[in-house]
Amino acid sequence: MVPTGTWNCNPAAGRTKFAFTTPLGELDNKVYVETFRYHLADERWHSVAISISGSQVELLVDCESLFKRLLKPGVPERNFTDPIQLWIGQRNNHFYHFKGAMQEVRITSGPHGYLSSCPHLDSTCPTCGQFFLLQDTVRQLTQHLQELSNRLVAAEQRIGRVEECDCQKSCQVNGSHGEVKCHPVECPELSCKHPVNKSGDCCQSCLKHCLFYGQFYDHGEQVTIKKCVECQCDDGSMKCVRTDPETNCPRLTCPPEQQFSVPDHCCKFCPGVDYCAKGHSCHANATCLNLQTTYACQCDQGFQGDGRMCTDIDECAMEGGEVGHHCHSNTVCVNTVGSYRCDCPEGYEQVDKFGCAEVDECAAGRHRCHENAECTNTDGSYRCRDSSTIQSPAQPRR
Repeated sequence: MVPTGTWNCNPAAGRTKFAFTTPLGELDNKVYVETFRYHLADERWHSVAISISGSQVELLVDCESLFKRLLKPGVPERNFTDPIQLWIGQRNNHFYHFKGAMQEVRITSGPHGYLSSCPHLDSTCPTCGQFFLLQDTVRQLTQHLQELSNRLVAAEQRIGRVEECDCQKSCQVNGSHGEVKCHPVECPELSCKHPVNKSGDCCQSCLKHCLFYGQFYDHGEQVTIKKCVECQCDDGSMKCVRTDPETNCPRLTCPPEQQFSVPDHCCKFCPGVDYCAKGHSCHANATCLNLQTTYACQCDQGFQGDGRMCTDIDECAMEGGEVGHHCHSNTVCVNTVGSYRCDCPEGYEQVDKFGCAEVDECAAGRHRCHENAECTNTDGSYRCRDSSTIQSPAQPRR
């Protein structure tokens, strides 16, 4: 807070006084007076500013700092909710000893308020008020840091108890203690057409085959022995169901003249039916294809299988062909889900999707050789050599 203004004083004005009170509850409500002995009575106008920052008060006359003190009673009261009174001379309306004049009087809040009258003065150093604010902020940050440290210690203690519990997991075989080790389960390759997931098992398994009319059928495989009689293998047992065309066939929406029959099928069909939209059992990485009377599942590019079960193809395991990679020799093949990519080794940069070119760091200015060293490009890198060790070719004598 800075009261500023210009004063014109009579010969009797030999000192400047600053009266203030301290906040209630901190000390008392007594009025204190700070006196600055400075002669202003020279019949001239003077720019006067009193700067209060924290418990420090400073008197500036004509933009020159004359007095700077600490107020012993404490920080002045700065509650401006009540009307502000400015007294000229004695702080009393019965005595009026001031015989001068004042103009452009104002009170400026905030640090370095005197800059409004003296903009050329230095304001780089913090004021006492700014220092107190910084001190309070540091105190709050220190308290917050202590709280975080306490929480971190508590978290480490909880993690320690968990680790202790985990280390106690062991096994005992023939009276000896061993260590429990976990690893992924590698599932074997299956030869059946329709493997199943049994409850509690990690890997799929094949169910029993069916022997029917001298021929073996896998579990889930269907066969039509005659029209309107369809049989399906169910874990070693062949179950047959006869379809009554009048009652069991689905109702068709197309006109009778458009309906058609298919050999070995009991029911008739309508053309242009979207069987995939009605629901299918294709794998997530497969595409459903509509056929004339049903649908088929085809694994997407980058996957292999029967369409109902599709696995990722490791293109990097083989080179060329429909399922191999096509990365050039100066690249590194990286397999991804359903595809692959060709990465460049260090010292090379991408030319296209499948090839990389060696970078001449010396010519491109990408080396870190000293300015007095010679840069020599190498395959995928470069070499620095001290130029002082390079001998110049011998000059012929004249």
